[in-house]
Amino acid sequence: MKLEDQVCSLELSKQLNDLSVKQESLWYWGKYAYGKEYGLVCPIYYNEHPYELECSAFTVAELGEMLPKDILVGEESYGHLIVMKGYNVWHCVYDGDYRTTSRDTLLANAMAKMLIWCIENKKVKI
Repeated sequence: MKLEDQVCSLELSKQLNDLSVKQESLWYWGKYAYGKEYGLVCPIYYNEHPYELECSAFTVAELGEMLPKDILVGEESYGHLIVMKGYNVWHCVYDGDYRTTSRDTLLANAMAKMLIWCIENKKVKI
């Protein structure tokens, strides 16, 4: 599995940054100082390279820590958030209300979309 499939996309990362989510992550979306291409940068290992860090590229684990507690994986949940996979698409559903479902082929993106929804609807404090 590629690293890009384990972190949320640049677009969703920028939205989380705009929502004032603290930019602390192992990975960041960065731009090479002499070009326009974005890539994943780990400042611990690449701090000597000329990258401009754009925003955190949160991993599934980091997003899981920020989402509402009582996350259960499976098709049934008595907690706040259900995370499940069906037909090669990940679904996150808040409080069993399928109108609040976020979907994506990548789990990190589905979780990032749900975190954005939770922040905008004041379900979590960041």
